[in-house]
Amino acid sequence: MKVVFRADASIHIGTGHIARCKTLADELRRRGADILFVCREHPGHQTQGLRRAGFFVVTLPAPPAPESAREDYASWLGVSEAADAQQTIAAAEKADWLVVDHYGLGPEWEKALRSVAPHILAVDDLDRAHDADVVLDQNLSDKPARYANVPPACKKLLGPRFALLGAEYRSGAEAAQSEARRILVFFGGADPKGATRAAVEALDDPGLAAMHFDVVIGAANPERRSLEAWAGRRARTTVHIGAPSLRGLMAQADIAVGGGGITMLERCCVGLPAVVMTVAANQVPGTRAMAAEGAIAYLGDFDTAGVTGLATVVRDLAADAEGRRHMTERGRLLVDGWGAARVAEQILPTPASGLALRPAEAGDCGFYFALVNDPDVRRASFQSAPIPWVQHRRWFDAKRTAPDSHLWVMTAGALPVGQLRLDRKDPYTYIDYSLDPLVRGRGWGRAIIALGLRRIFESESPVIRAEVKGGNVASRAIFEKLGFREVLSAQDGTTTFEIDRETFAVADLRDRTK
Repeated sequence: MKVVFRADASIHIGTGHIARCKTLADELRRRGADILFVCREHPGHQTQGLRRAGFFVVTLPAPPAPESAREDYASWLGVSEAADAQQTIAAAEKADWLVVDHYGLGPEWEKALRSVAPHILAVDDLDRAHDADVVLDQNLSDKPARYANVPPACKKLLGPRFALLGAEYRSGAEAAQSEARRILVFFGGADPKGATRAAVEALDDPGLAAMHFDVVIGAANPERRSLEAWAGRRARTTVHIGAPSLRGLMAQADIAVGGGGITMLERCCVGLPAVVMTVAANQVPGTRAMAAEGAIAYLGDFDTAGVTGLATVVRDLAADAEGRRHMTERGRLLVDGWGAARVAEQILPTPASGLALRPAEAGDCGFYFALVNDPDVRRASFQSAPIPWVQHRRWFDAKRTAPDSHLWVMTAGALPVGQLRLDRKDPYTYIDYSLDPLVRGRGWGRAIIALGLRRIFESESPVIRAEVKGGNVASRAIFEKLGFREVLSAQDGTTTFEIDRETFAVADLRDRTK
């Protein structure tokens, strides 16, 4: 499979579009896809880093005039959409999928690119029209509906569960510390508005004198010399130039100060409490939504309010250990770090032979929580009310260690895609399962149950029962195809199915030899 990425970076565009596309490209390449990047040669275009990472890059000519610093996305493109489409078609030749991540490119460009790629994924943050097969917006939103102006069949991957983060951000999450000692400051690789310098000047406060500051800037940051000079005058201060990943610095930090966008989601994923100032209009809705969920502290928009009150908010957060712990928990629940794998699964699905079952781990609590509160799962459950987090966490911890329960996670490769639970209630063992919405409709409900039954029947010989709520036609069909027989039918429509070891062995052998 060939996947072409069309994205740009520049002094005014920033580096985030290229960074998140590279993350998705890494995941697709790991799955066997051939990757091509098509990027325009704006000042600060970042193609060297893509080539160093082993990607093939075709560059489009630099625009005839400097791009505008205003949030005029058409001017950021540097040429007309029609001209860009012609150049991209010539560069890309033929592909299976095209991934476009550019505010200056819209549905007309996408229609033109259909001659190159039959499938298009549009990465966006602006809730606008697209002619795409999949639209991805990794921002949290309180809007009841987004991307109404896309084709009816377009798949919408919306919210932080699809955030394109490197795999390192989901590994080894640290616990929030009782005492805050270190602050990480980062406002993007380009930072054209000078937010970094304004922030560190505001944080040069007597109440924060004991804090160690890690300040990260890009190599082309125009304030580099003044920031290095400031760091030379202040004890316990380090300026980092062009850090390829912030994961290590986030692991050391207790509080972060920075902008919205992808880095905000990275901080949430590792559980790093943060004070956020938006530095672009498109960051505002998602940042406000994250603050409403308690995952960050939102100071406001940098253009409007500057850094007023920053030192006070940081001091208060440093003194509030419980508040930081709550922020850590909320952030990790919203951003679990599997977004790139989920998006790649949409483009290049895992074959059924790549499915496996493993015991649930402590870190799977959030995954189970997301599944149990999925609207379709709640409708199919006997208790349809949403489950609060605190109640779920107590239940999960108890079930995972209970001798009469088995909790498993089904994975597609490494990606968690479903849960299976077996509870022994003598003389029967009851089965329960649910799948991630991303993979429903693939026949994997049958696969997860079969995997679980094979596992339990390896060492035990219980009679397995399944209770199916009235109207749940899909689950009923799955159990019947696996060899379960109906044993009870209640007046409310609930049906109880049953299977034993020998019956399943016959049905499973028949399925495997088809």
